[in-house]
Amino acid sequence: MLAFYAIRDERLVPLDPKTESVDDAVWIDLLNPNFEEEAHAERLLGVGIPTREEMAEIEVSSRLYSEDNALYMTALLLVNGQGPLPRSEPVTFILTPKRLASVRYADATLLRASLWHRDATKRNRPGSSAAGTAGDIGCT
Repeated sequence: MLAFYAIRDERLVPLDPKTESVDDAVWIDLLNPNFEEEAHAERLLGVGIPTREEMAEIEVSSRLYSEDNALYMTALLLVNGQGPLPRSEPVTFILTPKRLASVRYADATLLRASLWHRDATKRNRPGSSAAGTAGDIGCT
């Protein structure tokens, strides 16, 4: 699944690829991408996306690297943290001059919790909206 996000009115907003152009996307989130989705994201990013196997094999000393004018970082994030068998799974972040991509093959609890917490915090601030701002994810 691919999710696209753009900055509109200084806020990070989801894009609907069925009705909106994804050319303005600043963040592409890939969750269990199939071959076609991976190829589409690679065209938008202008760089390759590591496979699940490549992400799992990466040595601790190689989790942060630069290639083809992009920065790659792979981290192990908690998956199924509230369940009976929590585990860690690799998530790769790719930063190009125009976009950020996250590549994951499991729904990382930490990533989901961070987005939920940001939305809840924004809702509780006077004059704030739950959409957040680009600064909330470090896009400024």
